[in-house]
Amino acid sequence: MLINVCIVTVTYGCRAKYVKRLVNAGLAAGAAELFIFDNGSQSQNAEALNQLVASSRKAHLLRGEKNYGSAGGFKRALEWARRETTCDFIWILDDDNIPDPTALDSLINAYKCLGASTVNILVSYRMLEDQNTNKLVHKRDLLDSVTDGLIVGKRLSLITRIFRKVRKSIKKGGININYPIVRRERASWGGLFINKGVLEKIGHPNEEFYLYGDDFEFSDRLISNGYKIFTIFNSKIVDVDTQLNSAGYFLQHQQDFKAFYSLRNHVYLDYRDNFVSCLFLAIGLISFGLVNVGPSKFFFKRSALILKAIMNGYSGKLGQIEFKKGKI
Repeated sequence: MLINVCIVTVTYGCRAKYVKRLVNAGLAAGAAELFIFDNGSQSQNAEALNQLVASSRKAHLLRGEKNYGSAGGFKRALEWARRETTCDFIWILDDDNIPDPTALDSLINAYKCLGASTVNILVSYRMLEDQNTNKLVHKRDLLDSVTDGLIVGKRLSLITRIFRKVRKSIKKGGININYPIVRRERASWGGLFINKGVLEKIGHPNEEFYLYGDDFEFSDRLISNGYKIFTIFNSKIVDVDTQLNSAGYFLQHQQDFKAFYSLRNHVYLDYRDNFVSCLFLAIGLISFGLVNVGPSKFFFKRSALILKAIMNGYSGKLGQIEFKKGKI
C-alpha cells in the first residue's frame, strides 16, 4: 500500500530560518511536497521564503494579505493544500517542528498497523528543545499519555485538573514507554496526520477562535464525528522555538492578547455554561496572581483581562478582539 504524504505548515513574523529547517527535514523524512502558508509575515521574511521555495521543486508558497491568526492561517493553508496536492494524506507541522528522519515512516507504519482506516487520525510525539541548554525535553502531558496509557486532552473537572497537576509535581522516576500507540481525545496542529478526505467531511479550522484552542475544537469535531486520535511515540518531532514555562497568565512577558485568547478559548471549550467552574477558575487564577505578583498595577490590569476572557468564553463571545493600549 503506497501512501503519499504532503506537509502543510503556517508561518509568520520573521521565521524563515525555521521553515528552511522544516523543509529540509520534511523532505529527508520522505514527504512528497510541502505547502507553506505565509500568514502575513514581514517583507524581508517573505523574500526569504520566496528564495527558499525557488530552490526546491517540492515546496510551494502562498502568501496571505495579513496575519489571520492560527485558525485563519491553518484554514487557508489546508484549503489550498487540499485543492492542489495529489497526495492523499496531510501531515500538519508548525513552522518550528523538525521531524526525525524516521518520523513519517513511523506514522505510516502505525497507520497500517491500526488497519489503514481513514477513521484513525495520528499525531507525532512532540519534544521541546530547551533554548538555554539545547537539550531535548519531554512534554509532561504527552509523556504521561504514552507511559500511563491515559486519554489526554480530555475535558476534566477543575478539581481533577488541579489533582493531576499536584500528582505530576511529585511524580518521580525515569522514562519507561509502555504504550507506543496511545488513544487520545485532543491534539495540537503540530504533528497531526490526516487523510485529506476527512476535511471534506468535517470542515476546516474555525476562524472564530482566531488564536489558541482552534486545534482542540477541530479535535472535538473529529471525535464527535466518529474519528479516533492516536499519539505515535516513535514518530518524533522537535519544537525548536519553544519558550519553556511561558504560558502563565501572570507572567510579565506574556502578552495581553496571548493570555486573553488562550484563556477565553479554553473556557469556551471546557467550561462554557458551567458558571461554578468559571467562578472557581477566576478565583484560583487571581489568587495565584496576587500571591506571586502582589497588588501591583500589572496585577489589576491582568486580573481585569482574565475576568473579561472568562466571561467572554462562558457566554460564547468568540472572534478577534481589538486590543488597545491599556484596555481591550
